[in-house]
Amino acid sequence: MNCPEVVFQAPHATAQKRKQSNNANTGRATKHRSSQACNACRLRKVRCDVLRNGTSCTNCRLDNTECVVLASRRGKNRSRPHASHSPMSHGSTSGQTSIVREEVDNASYEATATPVGPSDAADVPVCVTFDDENPQVGENDPSTNGIIPTHQTPNPSTREGLPPFIASIPAYVPAEDVDFLIQKGALTMPNHDLRTEILRSYQFSIHPFMPILDLQTFIPAVLDQREDGYISLFLFQAVMFAGLASLDLDIVHSLGFESTKQAREVFFDRAKLLYEFDIEPEETAVLQSLMLMSWWYGRWNQRRHTWHWTGLALSVAQNMGLHREPTVSCGSEKIRGFRRRLWWSLYIRDRLLALGTRRPMRIQDDSFDVAMLRLDDFGVRELNNGQHLGQDVDENNRIVVLCIELAKLCVCIGHVLKSQYTTLSNFAEVRHTMMVVPRRHGDDTVSALEQCDNEINDWCQSSADNIHKSWSSSIAQGTSNMCSEIQWTMLNMLHLTLVNVLHRTQALQSSPAAEVQGLRRTSRLKVKDSARNVTKLAHTMLRRDQVRYMGVPGVTILVAASLSHMLDIRSGDEDVRDASILRFYQSIQVLQALRTIYASADSAVSFLASVIRKAGISVPPQVASPAPDFTSVASEGPVGGVANGAPNKHYLGP
Repeated sequence: MNCPEVVFQAPHATAQKRKQSNNANTGRATKHRSSQACNACRLRKVRCDVLRNGTSCTNCRLDNTECVVLASRRGKNRSRPHASHSPMSHGSTSGQTSIVREEVDNASYEATATPVGPSDAADVPVCVTFDDENPQVGENDPSTNGIIPTHQTPNPSTREGLPPFIASIPAYVPAEDVDFLIQKGALTMPNHDLRTEILRSYQFSIHPFMPILDLQTFIPAVLDQREDGYISLFLFQAVMFAGLASLDLDIVHSLGFESTKQAREVFFDRAKLLYEFDIEPEETAVLQSLMLMSWWYGRWNQRRHTWHWTGLALSVAQNMGLHREPTVSCGSEKIRGFRRRLWWSLYIRDRLLALGTRRPMRIQDDSFDVAMLRLDDFGVRELNNGQHLGQDVDENNRIVVLCIELAKLCVCIGHVLKSQYTTLSNFAEVRHTMMVVPRRHGDDTVSALEQCDNEINDWCQSSADNIHKSWSSSIAQGTSNMCSEIQWTMLNMLHLTLVNVLHRTQALQSSPAAEVQGLRRTSRLKVKDSARNVTKLAHTMLRRDQVRYMGVPGVTILVAASLSHMLDIRSGDEDVRDASILRFYQSIQVLQALRTIYASADSAVSFLASVIRKAGISVPPQVASPAPDFTSVASEGPVGGVANGAPNKHYLGP
């Protein structure tokens, strides 16, 4: 029987062993590094082509910086003899690109600098250089599809103890740091069978709406343990963390954990340690890993949760120039599509985070010019690796269409939040924080509401033709567990939640003006109708054991619906009141299922329990006893509350 997880022992990283390992003849051709590099490339530890270009290297030209070559005082006797025998090769299966990093000499240099010449960056678009654009490697070469070329072999001394598909730990990481990471379990990995299940879960629940990996290369490299395709250790651990969320509980138990929430915390800590020790030099892999880490939400008072990691990911993306539309100088069409997927995945994450946490949007619509996603950006093809992880081409096409429609819906989300909410609070009872609050109502606000309402309706109409025609027959056949149908349900609930958020503030207005009263009635009807439909869809997913596929957005969706059911909780009509209470409890029931996976669901249930208790409604025992880490949430003023029997108008989500 295979043990649940494999713990890799620390290598004996002595100088003698490094020397012997690096002097070993691998029998493969080696790629010689350039004999000269500019100062900027040396500091960043990236490849430099200043000798080939003659005036300015590509990296400095793209960064619009002066290319400076420092004179070397390197002698024949080197303090690190092993570096001269085998330059460090590091690569990662980070989507569809592979960037080979080379070790830079740590010798001293002259203080005087020789400028090569200014670079005219006005003629060069902002983009990232990719090694597979090197003419030495053909575009059709399998080694360019996210896998390191076969002649690039890792440093044997740093590869000891790691599975063959994992890239070597860079030589600049001290041996004592590697020992510490192993001691803390950062290099602990599930066995082959459990890796297969986690990857299956990742492909089903995370990848559809965050297509940041090239699964056609990533999954075979892991499952077949291919020695010619090295995956970033940091990225691999981040994928393992993200894929845990929708695992069957029996598999979680086989990993040695009592709950999915407990397993997610342990796996997240592994990825966090690797990030803090800076073991990944490749920016693309760092970006992908940070985006996956943004699915973490810990205790309610924890600083470094989803907002923190998303901000770091945005910083890396902007540094890579992903906010600019990729041009032909960025690489092949395949690479340009990959860059668009990375950017729009981050955009989607930013908008859903703003919708669910009352945090302001970081990405402004006028700060990027990347074109909307299209089918060609995904390179859809059947994933057939003999492990039965993939869907057929038609299913993949349906999932891609859903992702594109979600990106378009997130544009609408941005317009709604910008027009109806602000970080500048004018309410005396709300303390000053970075949380967004509703804008004061006026003619401009009402006009913006109508404009956003029309935009959402247009999206709904256009998406119907792109979605429903593609798999209406599949739904009719009762294939309820298809990935595309589950993701369509999530997209539908996000649309209904957006309608809810748009009309909620108008529905809670108490102005005596006749015109305002008419708008208020219309908004209340839309809020209650959207909440009612969300609860139906969510409860259907609960009956089908699909709640684990809802992800963190499911918490946002259910909290918004639960608060909307409170509108009629004190209605004089007994039938209306009982129906509202029933739907409220149905929403709580789904949230209870999410509590075993997400800590944010604990926070949401605790808050909603305080809301219903203040309304004079009895609270079920399992809801009345929230987790200890979240007991103080119920008394937090800015988080939520009840005023005159209605939910706090300032609350957006968990």
